[in-house]
Amino acid sequence: VDGHRAYSWGGGIALFFHSNSILENVEICDNVAGVGGGLNVYNRCEPRLRNVTIHDNQALIQENQWGSSGAGGGLYCAGTPTFERCVVFENTAERFGGGLFFDGGLTAIQNLTITANTAPHGAGIWFQATEAELLNTICWANDGNEIQFRDNYGNPALTVNYSDIDGGVGA
Repeated sequence: VDGHRAYSWGGGIALFFHSNSILENVEICDNVAGVGGGLNVYNRCEPRLRNVTIHDNQALIQENQWGSSGAGGGLYCAGTPTFERCVVFENTAERFGGGLFFDGGLTAIQNLTITANTAPHGAGIWFQATEAELLNTICWANDGNEIQFRDNYGNPALTVNYSDIDGGVGA
């Protein structure tokens, strides 16, 4: 999925309304959107991503769009995805979550590499009111905070096991 542009949601792919899609052996690159430059997972979707590469996507601030514009360069997620053996690199968000932006829900991230992403807040991962578990995951060399939380709806929690986070979990 290469070279698409969306004014609002999901430059490359947008999943809505209880989608339980399986994305396997997919490359999502060079896409642009206001929210979720590469991929947008929204409204109770529970996709499974296996061997997916998400790179060189952008989430840009859009005029006259609500507050999350410029969020989730690689992926914006308000669903419950499962990741297996995925790579997220060289994505950019003008506000939050250069690589990944999670907004609520429980997120299981396993065997994921997140590197060389850029954003003013949460260059690697931005968590907003999210419970997450990182297992066998690398979050390294992102341009800004590797992982950042915003707690405005609940008590986000992060469990890290067998993972490598540049600067440690509190980075």
